[in-house]
Amino acid sequence: MVLSSAWQWYVMAVAMLEGAVLLGFLTYLAPVLEARGVPTALAGAVAALYGVGSMAAAQVVKRLVGQWSPVGLITAGGAQMAAAYLLAGYSQSTGALVVVALLLGGGWSFMHSTIQSWATTLSPTARATGVAMFGVALYVGSALASGLAASTAQAHAYRPLFWLAAVLTVPLTAAAALGRARYQRTSTASGPRTGTPARADAR
Repeated sequence: MVLSSAWQWYVMAVAMLEGAVLLGFLTYLAPVLEARGVPTALAGAVAALYGVGSMAAAQVVKRLVGQWSPVGLITAGGAQMAAAYLLAGYSQSTGALVVVALLLGGGWSFMHSTIQSWATTLSPTARATGVAMFGVALYVGSALASGLAASTAQAHAYRPLFWLAAVLTVPLTAAAALGRARYQRTSTASGPRTGTPARADAR
């Protein structure tokens, strides 16, 4: 039932790209600092600020849901991610990567939470399976990106990796935002006949 939905496949593809861009390249924040001589504990602490950024941004997102459209939230998340990776490509100093980690956490709360909420509406009668497959796609994308980038990271060529992530953020944001807008239009038009709510969820 889940795999018969074209939208399920679309959102899984978006999730795979998101996993690659957001989680796959995030993996290298601590190693780039260690390569510059930063102690492992401090490098790990800087990377952990991703969680701080995510929690702080989640409080902002709560206030914006219902005021901003899902497309607006996705776009704001993509902008934070692109800015983060551009900064990381420009400078790998500890201070710069503190900002990068916080921005990536914000991008997660704005973009990922909105896409995940979208995923819950795709197969109402098999929601658990649909969301589980969404998660699988996300982490497959993360693993693929980390694996493919490993040899470049091993050579300590982190700058091009972060710039690549910034470039990939553009098609990710476009695919997620445009797809979400189209889904909202089609679900509103078709209403209960497709098993989806006539009014798209707030996020």
